[in-house]
Amino acid sequence: MQADGSYKPAQSKTDWGRLEAMTDEEIANNISSDSDATPLLTKEWFERAELYNQPQKAMVSLRLDKRVVEWFKYQGKGYQSRMNNVLKAYVDTHPR
Repeated sequence: MQADGSYKPAQSKTDWGRLEAMTDEEIANNISSDSDATPLLTKEWFERAELYNQPQKAMVSLRLDKRVVEWFKYQGKGYQSRMNNVLKAYVDTHPR
C-alpha cells in the first residue's frame, strides 16, 4: 500500500517467457515433483464430479428480544450464522 492509501501490486518475479516455452509434459513433470502441488485434475475426475449447491437462504426481517441479539453478537463474527444454526437444530429435532 502506498503512502496515499492506493495499492500498487508487487513486481512479478515469474519468467513468463520460460513458462510459455514449456510443454504440457514439462509442466506435468514439474507439478508431480513438487510435494506442495495439488494433483492435476483429470478427465475422469471431471466425469465423476458433481455440482454442489449450498442451500438457498431466505432474506427475512424479524423482531427478536434485544438480549438474545446481544448474546449472539457478543460471541463475535458470524453471529447470524450461529443464530441460523440454532434454529436449524430446533427444526431438526422438532418434526412437523
